[in-house]
Amino acid sequence: MTPPRRPPPAALMEELVEEILLRFPPDDPARLFRAAVVCKCWHRLICGRGFRRRFREFHHRTPPLLGLICRSGDSPHPVHGGWIEKTHFMPTSTFRRLPSAASISDWRAIDTLHGRVLFWDTAAASPSPAWPYTRFLVWSPSELRMLPYICLARYTWSAALLCVTAGCDHLDSTSSDAFAVVFAGTDSMTTSAYVYSSEQDSWSEPVSIQDRYYTIYGPRRPGPLVGNTIYFTCFGGANKLMAFDLRKRQLSFISLPSVKFMDYHNIALIAVDEGKKLGFATAQGSKLFTWSTDDAGGLDEVVAWTRHQCSNVEQHPIPCPCHAKPYMSETMEPKSK
Repeated sequence: MTPPRRPPPAALMEELVEEILLRFPPDDPARLFRAAVVCKCWHRLICGRGFRRRFREFHHRTPPLLGLICRSGDSPHPVHGGWIEKTHFMPTSTFRRLPSAASISDWRAIDTLHGRVLFWDTAAASPSPAWPYTRFLVWSPSELRMLPYICLARYTWSAALLCVTAGCDHLDSTSSDAFAVVFAGTDSMTTSAYVYSSEQDSWSEPVSIQDRYYTIYGPRRPGPLVGNTIYFTCFGGANKLMAFDLRKRQLSFISLPSVKFMDYHNIALIAVDEGKKLGFATAQGSKLFTWSTDDAGGLDEVVAWTRHQCSNVEQHPIPCPCHAKPYMSETMEPKSK
C-alpha cells in the first residue's frame, strides 16, 4: 500500500519571512533580487517601502552599491584617429541585470537619482541638419524607459533628472515613482528648456530666454534643486548660472560674486541649509571658498551672496602623486520638487 502523502509544511508567517530577509547580507543585493522572484508574497514584501526602510535601518547603512558606470577610450578610431569612447558597467556585487554591453556602450551617463540613471543615446544623435533629433533613456535595475526624441538643433546642452513624487522622502523610492527630466540648451543666443514627464510620457513646449549680453554659450552641467528651481553651471566668459523654475516654468540667469582669479568653470553648486539655499564652492590654490544665497532668481539679477569661512586644504592633506590643480566636484542633495 502506498503510504499517504505528507501534507505540505505550513507557510511561514509573513513576519518571520521578513525577519529572515532582513538578515540577508547587504553587500550582495542580488540575493534579495532572487528572493523577490520566489513567489508573489515575497515579491510584494521585498518591494514594499517599509521593508526597504527597515533593511537600511537594520544594517545601519545607505542602499548598497551595485556598480560603477564609467566611459573611456577602448579602441583606436579607424578613420579619424584618436580613441572610440564607450560606456562600461563595473559591478561591485553579483548584480548583473543590465542592458546588453552593445547597447550601453553607446550611452553617456548624464545624471542619476534614486537608483535611476539618465543616459544620452549617442548612437541616436546625428550631426545632419536633416535629422537634428536625439533621445534620452532612464534606466533603473527594474525598468528601462526610452524617452521620446527631442530636437537638439545646434544646442549646447545639459539635462537633469528630478523626482516629482509628492511627499517623497528619498528613502523608499521605487521604479513606479514619477520622475521628470529637464533639458536645457542654447542655440545661438537663445536658451530654451524642455521638461519630460514620466506620467505623460512626453516633452513640454519649450520655455525660452535670450542672454541680453550674449555671454552664455550654453548650460554646462546640472546643479542642485533648491525649492522649485534647478540650477546649471554655464559655458562662457560670464560669471553666471542658469536657473529654471519648474513651478513657474521660467528661465533666468543669476550672477555669481565677482572674485579675483576665480575659475568660473571650476565651481561646485550645492544645496545648503537643508536644501533651502543655493551655495557654491571653488578652490584657489590650497584654499577652499564657499558662498550661499537665499535670494536667487529673476532675469539677469545680481543676487546677494554671503561668503563663508575659508578653509585651508593643506591642513587636511590628501595623498596625491602629482601636483595637479584642484578640481571641484559636488555631492548632490536629492533633487525633488
